[in-house]
Amino acid sequence: QLLVKNALQYLNALAAESSGDPTLQRELATAYEKVGDVQGGFRSGSLGDTAGALDSFRKALAIRESLLEPRPDDPDLLGETARNHSKVGDVLVRMGQPGDAVAHSRTALQLADRLIAVKPDDPKARFMAIASQVDLGGNLAEAGRWQEGLAHCRLGVELAQVEARAHPEEKRMQRALALVYGRVAWILTEG
Repeated sequence: QLLVKNALQYLNALAAESSGDPTLQRELATAYEKVGDVQGGFRSGSLGDTAGALDSFRKALAIRESLLEPRPDDPDLLGETARNHSKVGDVLVRMGQPGDAVAHSRTALQLADRLIAVKPDDPKARFMAIASQVDLGGNLAEAGRWQEGLAHCRLGVELAQVEARAHPEEKRMQRALALVYGRVAWILTEG
């Protein structure tokens, strides 16, 4: 906790001085995101500070969105911003705000689709599109919109199956397909 507190103080001071330096701002966004993961990230061990994580993820997101605005086709920024929206959505679901999470998931999916348009042959871009589709489906289900969530997850299954068949050597895609099946099963049993 002390390490996170000190890191945030340092990042906040650095953020005040970083305007006009896109490279530094990008590094700041990455640092805020990593601190958010430690505070209350969803897919890793954390301190359980979801409110702190949300604040850090939102700071990272604000920086990335300002960087993306003048460079809307930058593939790295598209991917980073989409991932950031997904993380904000994850935290909002855990905080009991699935409706707000849906908005972030929709934006993440739109950014992932833009990334595929820029880099259609990039397996990471296709993976992000699948993950974003499934995140949106799960968040819709969490918000009580089961059928709409199921439709998005099923589309994620279709996309993941195509990718898994086309690239059987990609273990990441095989794991993604298993996770997508699990999400569909959860919606079918809960909804």
